Amino acid sequence: MLRQPLAAPGDVPNLVLGRRVDVLAWNPAGRFTGLTSIDDFTFTSAGDILAALDGTSTVVRIGCDGRVTTFLDAADGVQNPTSAAVRGDTVYVLSAAFFGTDPNLVLATLPRS
Repeated sequence: MLRQPLAAPGDVPNLVLGRRVDVLAWNPAGRFTGLTSIDDFTFTSAGDILAALDGTSTVVRIGCDGRVTTFLDAADGVQNPTSAAVRGDTVYVLSAAFFGTDPNLVLATLPRS
């Protein structure tokens, strides 16, 4: 039986990078507005968040400064993204799992900092 929590309150386990990110220290408000229907999210090695937004068929990048920008959208082949992962500088997005006409795996490269 597990007797200790895997993460302290306010922490999000980040197994990909093997570290924890304190969301409240990273974003004192503890939330972002205007990001509806987040189905999945992952972290980049720079500490940014990539979030798959199912309802808007986009993947957004949330920078460490809190700025939100569109990273992928329908023009890139994204339809109702359901999962996002990062390995190195490659982003993997599963697209159109439940809705849409072209289920696929969208690959993208993170820009160099």
